[in-house]
Amino acid sequence: MKNNGSFKNAGSSRAKMWRNILLILGAVALIASYFADIRDPHPGTETQDNRPYVEQAHKDGFQTLHARVTRVADGDTVYIKDDEGKEARVRLLGIDAPESKQAYGVQSAEHLKRNLRDAGYHVQVIYRGRDQYGRIIGKLVADGKDLNLDQVRTGNAWVYRNYLRDLQPGDKNLYLNAEENARAKRIGLWADPNPQNPRDWRRDHPRN
Repeated sequence: MKNNGSFKNAGSSRAKMWRNILLILGAVALIASYFADIRDPHPGTETQDNRPYVEQAHKDGFQTLHARVTRVADGDTVYIKDDEGKEARVRLLGIDAPESKQAYGVQSAEHLKRNLRDAGYHVQVIYRGRDQYGRIIGKLVADGKDLNLDQVRTGNAWVYRNYLRDLQPGDKNLYLNAEENARAKRIGLWADPNPQNPRDWRRDHPRN
């Protein structure tokens, strides 16, 4: 009988030991999960202010600036004010829209305005830096939509081939395919069988 009691006590001790180990492991897992949530409160979906987050934004030297568009100059240039109240001019990267006085220039600007209006004029500007005129050269994203690409896709801008190398990885083919498709379907400015490239228009109409 004494031996049986010893076995029972030993078994009870082992059971308690394993319960304690499991409790400790569970507590460690909860603590690890808590700190993981602090590091990344919204992994891969949204920023803390619930605006769309573009996962490529911080790859290859790109930065993201949250801003509100205050004015649309034309189909590839806007003015913004960031969350700190700083104003800047943004030139849309990788595209070239008709100038304001050029054929289809008004339509191009209006299409960009509609996209911005639908998003409440809140955008993310994904960029690397500024040009010699102090303009931010970047991609506008509103409600998850690449507005630069949409200008090309809807026949409201050309792909600016001189700057294809500055696009984010994967964007080059998207932009070129979008232009080819718009041209084939005669969408937007491509309804004209021979639209004038903005680069050529600027050459023929130099600023004084």
